[in-house]
Amino acid sequence: MEDLRKAQHMEKKRLIFIINGMFGGGAERVMTLLVNKSAEKGYDTFFVLANQRVQEAQKYDIDSKVHLISLDDVELSESIERSRTGRIYEAITTAIFRGTKKFGIKIPDFSIYNRFVSNHGVRINKLRSMLIGMPDATIVAFLDYPIQLALLAADGLPNKLVISERGNPQLHDDSINAGYFIRKHYKRADCIVFQTKGASSYYSNELQNKGVIIPNPIYGSLPDAIQGGYDSRQKVVVNFCRISREKNLRLLIEAFAKFQEFHRGFKLQIIGDANSSDSQLYLRELYSLIGSHKMDDVVSILPFSTDIHKQILNYSMFVSSSDFEGMSNSMLEAMAIGLPTICTDCPSGGAREIIEDGINGILVPVNDKDSMAEAMANVADHEELSNMLSINGSQIRVSLSEDSIFEKWEQLM
Repeated sequence: MEDLRKAQHMEKKRLIFIINGMFGGGAERVMTLLVNKSAEKGYDTFFVLANQRVQEAQKYDIDSKVHLISLDDVELSESIERSRTGRIYEAITTAIFRGTKKFGIKIPDFSIYNRFVSNHGVRINKLRSMLIGMPDATIVAFLDYPIQLALLAADGLPNKLVISERGNPQLHDDSINAGYFIRKHYKRADCIVFQTKGASSYYSNELQNKGVIIPNPIYGSLPDAIQGGYDSRQKVVVNFCRISREKNLRLLIEAFAKFQEFHRGFKLQIIGDANSSDSQLYLRELYSLIGSHKMDDVVSILPFSTDIHKQILNYSMFVSSSDFEGMSNSMLEAMAIGLPTICTDCPSGGAREIIEDGINGILVPVNDKDSMAEAMANVADHEELSNMLSINGSQIRVSLSEDSIFEKWEQLM
């Protein structure tokens, strides 16, 4: 009878997950795991896209039982467009912020609030209407903009609110909205999920006391790790990631050029997509850099593929060159499938929390091509080290399994 009551309660429990959209990034993959596991366990699961239409979302991995909703759906498409006045107001306040920041002059909080609501009020109201109809629902919001919408939409409502940022919180210093919401609204959240201790330490004691640290999961669909296998590995260095400037792929190319001086026969593959105009500009810069080193025949930039892990399974090593990361899914997956892994020791400390330097991976300083090239050479030249990193790194499949990570989230929700 008790089990029946629990089952009935679970069937009624609603969970609302909010994210910008399904663009193929790491945060989206973690949220996809959460919505799918929630639906499998019988929760009434809603997946809200804050800034993308349903038909534009990469939704092939989303369980059919999940209710997929967009705040930009058809009936709101016209009203969601920002007014001309709103655009002018945003441009003025942005210019003031940038022009006065160096003099220590702050934009008043009421001005930031009015600016945000004038531009995003329709989405806020749409989400609030949804929450009013589901007062028992727990909300889980990922990333700055969905968090900001959720905090305003849920204000004064009984819904439990869990928020989770997924990147480097130090970047908030350059954002008009983020600093304001952290100061004025984050304390209204019931819980804040951080990926790392380093990310948590950025915030006030009040917000840290609301915090829980939950790393990203290792997905069960990954192929089995190659245990060691030094002799059978292809001489390929790989990084798979979104093509964007914070990944500092220039550093990886420069380090590989130095590494290749004494390791002819190795190739470098960078696998990922450029999904914005700036990313496409950056991609052209990377091709120019490759050409300047005369490495067109040994360095490739390839589009992301759904069978990426099988493709790279027997490569020599994975190297991440990021200037900052939350908890890199690429790093976790590379370790899990047994690739010897080298990462920059970048904020907000995700690599350091997973990698024990020299034991299950190698940490190198940010933006230091010499240290990165030296680490690559050590892996290439020392079979024992390569095999040890491979075997030890793959052990995270147990501690960060999908079920163990979802259980931590479920306790919060």
